[in-house]
Amino acid sequence: MAALALMVTPLASNALSGTNADDVEVRIFTKQGGEWFKVKTKKADFRGVLIAKNVLPGKYKVEVADEDVTTPQTLAGEFKMLDSEGRRIDHKTDVDVYMYISGVKTLIVTYETDADGWLDLPSMTPGASYYFDVKEESDLGSKEGKIRIKVKSKIEGSDWYQSLYDRTDENGVLRIKDVSSGKYKFKYKSGDADPAQPFILQLRMLKNNGKRIKDKTDVELFVYMNKVRVKVADLETNADGWLTLPGVMTGMKYKLKVKD
Repeated sequence: MAALALMVTPLASNALSGTNADDVEVRIFTKQGGEWFKVKTKKADFRGVLIAKNVLPGKYKVEVADEDVTTPQTLAGEFKMLDSEGRRIDHKTDVDVYMYISGVKTLIVTYETDADGWLDLPSMTPGASYYFDVKEESDLGSKEGKIRIKVKSKIEGSDWYQSLYDRTDENGVLRIKDVSSGKYKFKYKSGDADPAQPFILQLRMLKNNGKRIKDKTDVELFVYMNKVRVKVADLETNADGWLTLPGVMTGMKYKLKVKD
């Protein structure tokens, strides 16, 4: 996620800690289609460790909120990686960590995730740009009664990119956490379901500044018909930011806009 951090070196133990980074507010940015956009804002923990789930391979940077900046300052990271298809990692996997030094993408170190895809990074410098390259693909085999769905996203002027590949539960419900305002479209894995069959989407939305929603919040829902954006509903999350959309169709393009 996100030139001093040639300090990305293995630790002697499994303990992670940042430097002058306990409880600081961190903004996480990623780059898709040539554009940087904010994906999340959250606090590092008491150790100065930034914990993030569902991290796709790609280019990232982290920035500490102005009021929390000090010198020197580094963050440690615990990231649950996805593979390049948006699948959750199901076995130990090498991840090449690059940093951009004077604009040049430079391999710094190769780390191995655990069997659940968690990657430990001992040191990251706020403001520096990093690239994560997951070296192996995972397998999302078929399971009776569950439908595999590919999710594509377009956020704040980015290109379309595949953001998740996951299954519904037995009731046809796909749950996705930490969803930003933006455009989304869905596609079933061939053979899993009739393309005309709808599914239920449960989303935990984020505020437009990337922070967690902690009160009921209005969300506008749009669909695109013949390339024309049409507003179809004014919705409200629960106090934790969860929103349920019944009757979601593959082949349709949707837009969600959080009103905060």
